[in-house]
Amino acid sequence: MFTGIVESVGSIVRVNRSDAGMEFSLVLGPVEPASLKLGDSISISGVCLTVTGIQEQSVDVQVSNETIARTNFGQYSVGTQVNIERPLTLNSPLGGHLVSGHIDGTAKCVSITPDGDSHRIVFEVSGEALGKFMVQKGSVTIDGISMTVNSVVDRESLTQFDVNVIPHTLSVTTLGSLRVNESVHIEVDNVARYVNRLMEYYGLERALCDKENQ
Repeated sequence: MFTGIVESVGSIVRVNRSDAGMEFSLVLGPVEPASLKLGDSISISGVCLTVTGIQEQSVDVQVSNETIARTNFGQYSVGTQVNIERPLTLNSPLGGHLVSGHIDGTAKCVSITPDGDSHRIVFEVSGEALGKFMVQKGSVTIDGISMTVNSVVDRESLTQFDVNVIPHTLSVTTLGSLRVNESVHIEVDNVARYVNRLMEYYGLERALCDKENQ
């Protein structure tokens, strides 16, 4: 588990693609590779991956085809910057919200507007796949960053939501270099995910009971 509080911005220094998936190496910024061990989990722009190699200045991770299909990793190349967070421990402060590192999909940035000292960023997602999980003043994880949803607008098959990003967050995460039309990783709030599943399950169960009683 993670908190969505980014520790550093890292950079990819090697990429290896194959039919089996993808492997890349990255430097971790201020986070020391020696603070990790083989098999540890690490959040790379919100995606929970396993450390498979450790060098003096970098670490290696492997990415399955399933993860590639759900994330932007297929577009990553040498020099791509990523948000880094090590796992939550039992004595760590929970500064953001509980984040699993299991990406639900991607969102497109549609606008970035100055708002006082901060910036208001609007994202667009599929309404059916992700929009139904967006709640005003609820939590969402964007490229591994814990954010609060300001507002939600449903537009036919699409949903737009916006977040307010303070200068500190812009300076210590990749949101500071985000551009309009670029996409980001989205993890919805875990509570919303389970509530949706329960509603789907009991809705189907109720429909089957009604059919049997006809």
